[in-house]
Amino acid sequence: MGSSHAIAKAYERLYLITSMIVDSILRLRPYRDPQSILVIKLDEIGDMVLAMHTFEMIKRDNPHVTLTILCKPFVAGIVATHPSVDRVIGIKDLGPERYDVVVDLRGSWPSLRWILTHPPLRFYTRARVRARNKATGHILTTPRVNISIVEPLLRSTIPLLPKIEVSSADRETVGVFLRSHNLDRFAVIHPGARRPLKQWPPERFSAVIHFIHEKYGLRTVITGGPEDRALMDSLCLSAPMAIASPADFTLLHLAALCERASLFVGNDSGPMHIASTFGMPLVGIFGPGVPGVFDPIGEHSTTVHHVLPCNPCDQITCTRSEGPCILLVSVDEVCNAIGRVMSLTS
Repeated sequence: MGSSHAIAKAYERLYLITSMIVDSILRLRPYRDPQSILVIKLDEIGDMVLAMHTFEMIKRDNPHVTLTILCKPFVAGIVATHPSVDRVIGIKDLGPERYDVVVDLRGSWPSLRWILTHPPLRFYTRARVRARNKATGHILTTPRVNISIVEPLLRSTIPLLPKIEVSSADRETVGVFLRSHNLDRFAVIHPGARRPLKQWPPERFSAVIHFIHEKYGLRTVITGGPEDRALMDSLCLSAPMAIASPADFTLLHLAALCERASLFVGNDSGPMHIASTFGMPLVGIFGPGVPGVFDPIGEHSTTVHHVLPCNPCDQITCTRSEGPCILLVSVDEVCNAIGRVMSLTS
């Protein structure tokens, strides 16, 4: 694992250096106020959520531009409803069209190769931000890093927070589901995560569901994707007061559900970040994540996280003989964290 991790880091450093060189060369070109901006964010759900405030900030300070977002298909739904976004495209939609400004919030070799063959007037990437932070020793949250990347396009220093737009149709779909189960006040638990090392044990989630019901009188809606159905069903069996969300719920349905929830508890995951944009009491359960970088936003959010000397790691293979660090998070710790965030809104 050590050698593969080192190779990946070296590969990333090479990309950052190359993209900074491209950035510097393009800055030599004459510049004008942009009419078209492409933001590339080929990333996962949570990463996209923590970048969405930059779309609003770009449009706020450049109201006449056409703003196009290039993203992965499974996050296109939550991006397309954003009022600042004019167009959403996938990697296959990239054609001969040129943009005045290209912003790559993630950075990848394929996108860099496309930029070299379709050079914009300006190219902004995280390379300069990473270099500056490394030089100063600053560790910024992901939302703040994304703002720093688009800073050259901003006229105002007033930051915004990520938010997700939910349609009345999505709210009604969720409303029908809630009414069918006589749910008014409820908690949401998301027990899944993309990487196994980020998954807290199901039996501990079951204990938390029982605690939430006994302490706050809340039933729980368990959410997840197709890959989580077996886990969701097993939790419903061990905690009969829990209900699984419908299999056809989209990310926007999840957002509409979280908008109405009294509490969210879940692993470090995209759905956790979606929930955090609505400001409800939230507890994020973290394992190998970097502390302070991907924390949920919101003044009513908190995390339970045991940070070990091996952090950060590649989040794929654990070298600890005692087991993954997320196993150190106890049920009592999570229940105590729930008590703290619930008291903030009581």
